[in-house]
Amino acid sequence: MLIRRPCPNGSNYSNGSVNRAGRAWRTLDAAVEKSGDGWTWKLGDADLRQPTDKFRWLFRDVARPIAVAGLKALTTSSWKTAALRIEAEGKAAGGPIKIELYNGEFLSPGAGCTSVHCTWDPSKPLTARVRYARTRQCKTDQTVLRFEMSGRAFGVGVEDVLANEAVYVPHAGLFVTRDPAPVSLGEYVEKIAGQKTLRQRVQEMPDQTFERALATVHLPIQDLGPMMLSLACDERKFVAYREGSIGFALKDQPSAVFDGQTRRGGRTFPIDCIPSSATATTRNWRGIWRAGGCRSR
Repeated sequence: MLIRRPCPNGSNYSNGSVNRAGRAWRTLDAAVEKSGDGWTWKLGDADLRQPTDKFRWLFRDVARPIAVAGLKALTTSSWKTAALRIEAEGKAAGGPIKIELYNGEFLSPGAGCTSVHCTWDPSKPLTARVRYARTRQCKTDQTVLRFEMSGRAFGVGVEDVLANEAVYVPHAGLFVTRDPAPVSLGEYVEKIAGQKTLRQRVQEMPDQTFERALATVHLPIQDLGPMMLSLACDERKFVAYREGSIGFALKDQPSAVFDGQTRRGGRTFPIDCIPSSATATTRNWRGIWRAGGCRSR
């Protein structure tokens, strides 16, 4: 069965179903498409505007057990195909390497491989055609080659390989590139010799300080505007205005019961801080208003 996401707030897709915490299941309003042994449900535009949490399938009045060969859930990212080449250095070529293709598919898999798993003999390069997700800006559903070898596990993003000459994992001795390869393993290792990893560059940087961060990101004009405060791990927003008012939406719910809807506007001012005189009002990083008082509406 193939399901596309996402779903409406609080739903039961009971041919494919979805649930949001604290809400009931709702039947999916989509006809099943049958092709060979496969069943497909595709969500409509209204459902696609909502995030999806869970799916479930309910089979009623079944005379005998249902055998399900596999499940797939695909997002609205477009799907492309790519030819990849995977090569191992001598230190990694001692035993079989397990490869899992997350959120993608091996096309025409050879011996020792299925559509999503492959056991590779690293003594010789592996070439494979894969179907991968061409993600959008948020990169929520990237296709990743997951490697497991000698007690180590790591992943290589397919889009990272296609966007660069290659992806080289030195500690594992693994080299992934397009096929045909734009550069050989030896050429690439020579090219990056002497370069530092991102971790090494970060470790060499001085520790961040509040003063340095403020000098880099703060603009003087921001001193005259309101300040938005967000609760940790929460969707609710509070806006503190220069004259002392604090604005927030009375109907906002904590994230624990967030219904997936992002609302703009509708912010009221339940709390007013009225300074005794405008000239006496100052604002500080730490402390309180130096003049006036607050009242709740």
